[in-house]
This record gives sequence, structure tokens and C-alpha cells, in this order.
Amino acid sequence: MWALPPTITVLHVLSLVALTAQAMTAALAAGRRSMDWMGVCMLGCITALGGGTIRDVVLGHYPLPWVEMNQSLTIVIISGMITGCAGGVLRDILCNDVPLLFRSELYASVSVVTGLFYATAFGLKLNDEVWTALTFVLGLSFRLLAIRYKWEMPKFVFNSEKP
Repeated sequence: MWALPPTITVLHVLSLVALTAQAMTAALAAGRRSMDWMGVCMLGCITALGGGTIRDVVLGHYPLPWVEMNQSLTIVIISGMITGCAGGVLRDILCNDVPLLFRSELYASVSVVTGLFYATAFGLKLNDEVWTALTFVLGLSFRLLAIRYKWEMPKFVFNSEKP
């Protein structure tokens, strides 16, 4: 007789389907607002992971299922990017604006680049103090150059209206 797989497997598959669907709706919303690709990615991550994360924090479920120590480089970089960008996003949302992060300027990208730079040094076991200072200088310089020269990410524009 045919039987369903164990419950944990079904729940895991359903959670992945739900995360994907939530990220896709965020990507479409970002496209309608002409956000850059970093804004699309960040909005997708926040939309897909935000509700469950807030629920788990409020209920005191630690560690969060998607964040534990000694995780892959991807989780470390995404966590660092969210940490570095969340304040500005909340500010703009509370001011009823599309977050600056999603429209222009390179600060999520700066977070990713500096995170990769630092992780490389950490992986190579280089001097922590020197590499931390160099990472800070790289991030600050990259951010100031982006502001000065108005560097922006390419926009993702989605218009569902037919001509």
C-alpha cells in the first residue's frame, strides 16, 4: 500500500515550497517598483524568512532554524547584509517610502563584498586585527565612492500590463 513519507520530510518540502512562493511574490513586487537586483534579493529574503523569524523570536525558539553558528558562507554573508541594512530599511518603511536600499545606492552590495573579503581572511587565518581594519577601510571606501560617483545596481522592472 502507498504511504506518505515521514511527516518531517513532508513539512520540510512544504516549507521550501512556501519560502519559494513568498520570495517570488516579493520579487514581483520589487519589479513593479523598479528596484535594483540587490533590492529584489533582499526583499525576497526578508519576505521569505521574516515572518517565521519574527514568530520564532517572539516565541523564544532559539536558535533560529535558518541561523546557527558555524554555518555556510552564504548564511554568514546574508546575515551580515541584513544586519547592516535593516535599520535603513525600517527607517524608510516607517516613513512610508520605498527603502533607499532597494532603489539606489550600493550599501547591501558593500556589505556582501566586505563580508566576502573578511571571510576570505578568516579562512586563510590571517591577522585578525589587521584584516578587520582593512575590511573596515574597504567597506567605508567602497561606500563613499558609491555615493560620490552615484554608482547603482541595474534595475529590475516588471510591468504586468500588456501594451
